Amino acid sequence: MNTGDILQGRYRIVRLVGQGGFGAVYRAWDLSLSQPVALKENMDGGIESQRQFEREAKLLAGLRHPNLPRVGDHFIIPGQGQYLVMDFIEGKSLAALLAERGRPFTEAEVLPWIQQVCSALDYLHSRKPPIIHRDIKPDNIIITTTSGGATTSGGGATADGRAILVDFGISKEFDPGKGTTLSAKAVTPGYSPPEQYASGKTDNRSDVYALGATLYTLLTGQVPPEGPSLSSGVATLVPPRRANPAVSEKVSAAIQAAMTPNISKRLNSASQLAEQLAGGPRASASVAGGAPVVAAPPAPRRRRHPWRWLLVFVLLLALAGGAAWVLMGQPNPMDVLRGGAEPTALVADTPPEGTTTPTPDAITATAASGVVTSADTTAAPNAPTKTVMPDEPAVTTDDTAATEPTTAVPTVAVPTVAVPTATTELTPLSVPAAPSGPLRINQPWEQDGVSLTARSIEIYAQNNGNDAAARVWYRLVNKTTQRLFVDIDWTYLHLEDSAGTQYIDWDPGTPTSVWVEAGENYDFDRYYGVAPTARSRVPAETTFVQVVAKQFSRVTDARWQADINPPLQAMGEPAEGTTRQLNETWEQDGLAIRLTGLEVPSETDGSDYAARAWFEVTNLTNQERLVEIDFGRIAVIDSYGRRFGDWDGGGLYSRNVAAGDTLTFDRYYSERSGTRSRVTRGSRFVLVQAQGVGPIADARWTVPLNFRLSAGDIAPGSTSLRINQPWEQAGVALTARALTIYAEDNGNDAAARTWFRLTNKTSQWLLVPIDWNNIHLVDGQGTTYDDWEGGQTSVWVEPGGVWDFDRYYSVTPKTRSRIPSAAGYVQVVVDRLSNVAGARWQYDVNPQLQPIAAPAEGATLPVGEAWEQDGLSIRLTGLEALAESDGSDYAARAWFELTNTANQTLIVEVDFGRIAVIDSYGRRFGDWDGGGLYARVLAPGDTMTFDRYYSEMSGSRSRITRGSEWVVLTLDNVAGFANAAWRLDIVR
Repeated sequence: MNTGDILQGRYRIVRLVGQGGFGAVYRAWDLSLSQPVALKENMDGGIESQRQFEREAKLLAGLRHPNLPRVGDHFIIPGQGQYLVMDFIEGKSLAALLAERGRPFTEAEVLPWIQQVCSALDYLHSRKPPIIHRDIKPDNIIITTTSGGATTSGGGATADGRAILVDFGISKEFDPGKGTTLSAKAVTPGYSPPEQYASGKTDNRSDVYALGATLYTLLTGQVPPEGPSLSSGVATLVPPRRANPAVSEKVSAAIQAAMTPNISKRLNSASQLAEQLAGGPRASASVAGGAPVVAAPPAPRRRRHPWRWLLVFVLLLALAGGAAWVLMGQPNPMDVLRGGAEPTALVADTPPEGTTTPTPDAITATAASGVVTSADTTAAPNAPTKTVMPDEPAVTTDDTAATEPTTAVPTVAVPTVAVPTATTELTPLSVPAAPSGPLRINQPWEQDGVSLTARSIEIYAQNNGNDAAARVWYRLVNKTTQRLFVDIDWTYLHLEDSAGTQYIDWDPGTPTSVWVEAGENYDFDRYYGVAPTARSRVPAETTFVQVVAKQFSRVTDARWQADINPPLQAMGEPAEGTTRQLNETWEQDGLAIRLTGLEVPSETDGSDYAARAWFEVTNLTNQERLVEIDFGRIAVIDSYGRRFGDWDGGGLYSRNVAAGDTLTFDRYYSERSGTRSRVTRGSRFVLVQAQGVGPIADARWTVPLNFRLSAGDIAPGSTSLRINQPWEQAGVALTARALTIYAEDNGNDAAARTWFRLTNKTSQWLLVPIDWNNIHLVDGQGTTYDDWEGGQTSVWVEPGGVWDFDRYYSVTPKTRSRIPSAAGYVQVVVDRLSNVAGARWQYDVNPQLQPIAAPAEGATLPVGEAWEQDGLSIRLTGLEALAESDGSDYAARAWFELTNTANQTLIVEVDFGRIAVIDSYGRRFGDWDGGGLYARVLAPGDTMTFDRYYSEMSGSRSRITRGSEWVVLTLDNVAGFANAAWRLDIVR
């Protein structure tokens, strides 16, 4: 299928994300529900294949478990294929995570996921009839990437989400009387049990074998021998503990018991496997076939929503015989699936019919401010509802649970709004006047019923291979009630920079035309250069670029401005009375709008959007009315004035809302539609602005944010830093990560080589102009060493991103030179690079071993104790200093716990480059990887754990100085801690 194809009049294909021999998975857009979905296509037209498809669809549609996927729709297009519709998650398969690591998982990392899969299998095996998965393997377990207390191992972040068991393509319903397979026959070498190869007579113990084999691979890095080889004695299973001594005896024995080739001697159930892994019993129940399994846990109480029009919809649905459409409640559905052979579905923690629904576990609400931030364990007391339109199926969400439409209508209270006794006069909507000045990118320009938006702009740096200077994505929306014929002359669209240079269409070609249906949009993108087909660039010294549309359909003289490296100047709080607080209502002409929730993800959250907002629109009159909503005119603005528009570029919706009824919807926001962005670091609040929602012209809400920042500026000309220590100015950190000085016997002609890292902490794209002559070395004798090649270039550094580079230096460019052994020291000097000026790092040559004074009493804490400040606690739980005989390259390793002791959610920033180990001779050991900037969302009481490695120069072998009596680990403005330190005495 092609991008833009629409299936069933509802699902628009966005892109292909995975493909196999007889099927594919697409990212699609649900036009009815305004959300992304995963569309799984089976193109095998055989009768058995169609039957298998129907079985998989029915199996999934009837399952309700937090670790299993859900299907919202399925259909067959004759002559084309069969289709399953699932919600999107972001995640990676265990196979992909294992491949990325390049080494086995630890038990602490992987056992929680396996326990979740055991719970899912208990649930499947307890169905009537039981459901046997029959294809458990690392590829079919997806770990969702969520925010919250992630643990780093070896200095890197790991997935910290939920384990989802996917791909039920060869599942079967178990019939103990017949012992037959009611599904396709297939095996996966190494994971399928022996009985699946021969008779195909599998039961719940077959899944136990496959899960044991999966755990074997995750802990050892090796795929077990095939089942028949084990059962016949041709091959033997190497005990997991022998393959990896880090595996405990308990876990090794549990895996071997699960993988017993003889099914009658194997562990009977997933619950038994969970017991042996955890070392404790779990309650069990019997299932057909004699194998005891754990019954599905009772689900908590279901939330009910006071929507009176639910009854109307259910009656209409019953008359029409329509299918139940289900929305999932997981956060971050806008994210693109990463890793794994095939995308899978969002998982809703929805119980079987007649039971209750759990409280949200995917988002957290700040008790004090009401701000909803991405997390993974704390329930939100007032979680916002999912997008629901009055002419769509009624769906509830707690952001983890979706309730199926049902004919049993609960008794609910009418929304507490004042309903006038007389008919409120309805004010007709006015057409917005054309803007008078340039707009921000992703903001619509409207004239005569047409909306044109420059959705995003990409400006190319010198190091980019594209010949064009820039690329712009556009969207034209027809807001009229008639079909529009749009004439297009590409020469009428161009760019202008702040220096007055004009950039015209790269390949203007001939004028063309398109039809745009009423209410529909037309998306396109164009490239621009100073001259057609000639390479050109926007100069790095320009301050902005304007997109100009002289004439496009009914739009004339439209302009959008994109600032280049705008200064971070916080704007003041909105004037009193101009905005409302979260959950407060704006009312006008019988209509009320309320912002019920706001989510701001952290930098390390996998979501691409900068914010997510939930709304309620209520008809306060006693008559039905038509409500128009233009999503392109709702925006989020942070305290630095950056505007985040609709993730999808907006859209025009009209809905009839009955008297007293409420319409709920939620939207995602980013700086450029369809691209990753974040609210500017250090923002103290965000402003949510909704314009033109019915007669409500300009509703605004101010929502405070709670950040703990790691940034700390260093004044130009300050004392030199040590190698591997970050120099920060104006939201940019530059680090000289390592320095190599060449000896006479080295064949390299340069005198020295330096590795650098530039970190963009501003949450906005930075165009970095570079003159290599502005970076040089100076030794202790005053000799200057310049860049070996010199020259100029420019690079783009994304928000929160890093740019690594290295350079060579010599006294005269491209001539052999050496730093004298008597130089004493070498300084790395950066006169100017991005926002950094006057930075210096010093590297001592043969430094004298002179012990420094011990820290003053009270300046440090012992390892294991915590520093507390402003509702945050940080504890050094362990510190390891390595001896010369140890094979590891790093000098020290440290373990940390960071806990939110406040009663509100905090967004915590941790800059690993600002944590260091210093020995008693004053040698500084920085982060092994050169640092890195991370943000985490911590709910009240939550703890984030991480560990890091330290060396004198990043990535190089080093050791604590011989004879050192102690080491001190210091935090320099990390997560708001200005100067926390711990001391570890070295005992010899």
